[in-house]
Amino acid sequence: MERTDGVRQPPWLLGTLRDLECHFYLMDPEMKILSRGVETQLARHIPEKLQEELRGYSFSCSFVPDFNDAMILLIERYTTDDCKLFAYSNAEQETIEMFASPDQSAALCENLVNAKLAIQKWWHRQVDEGRREPVERKSLKNYLQAIGYEHEAQSPANVRSKLLNGIKGMNRWKDVGDDTRILWYDFLLYNFRDCHGLELLTRKAARSNHDKDQT
Repeated sequence: MERTDGVRQPPWLLGTLRDLECHFYLMDPEMKILSRGVETQLARHIPEKLQEELRGYSFSCSFVPDFNDAMILLIERYTTDDCKLFAYSNAEQETIEMFASPDQSAALCENLVNAKLAIQKWWHRQVDEGRREPVERKSLKNYLQAIGYEHEAQSPANVRSKLLNGIKGMNRWKDVGDDTRILWYDFLLYNFRDCHGLELLTRKAARSNHDKDQT
């Protein structure tokens, strides 16, 4: 999460993944034009090494005025039909509680699952069994790196600054230059891999923990 003069700021981009549908919520009014064109343009800028991995996935992006509105949409989209919303750690819940209204926060956190707990349980057991090495700093990216999942870290603050410079004075998607588009799509793919990697780890952990608990 970004900070301004030491004060935490609400997220400006939120990525979600359900089945094969990846959807992004863009919450920065200054970047509104970037929400346009993702569904038709993204595929043109996917690196070749990712093309096979992303085959079958759909990508979409919508502009949402503020964080609380995005939380309302999350509740409508992801917490129906007894679905649960998986996040990596307590940080996501703290963000929701800090920037969403009390009603939306309560409704969303009721269905929010801390995936890190399941992943840690699975990983610690495999370490004890001699099948894995300990992960010193238990971040999502460190766990992904430990299983060989390629995912390079990016700085959202730096990306946002470059994107704002790239679209300065523009009001239409078609005016956005290729360099800025590529930067934008690369950042969306970075967020997708956060979601995809979390899903991969969570599924592995859930299956293993369930099988172990049954024995």
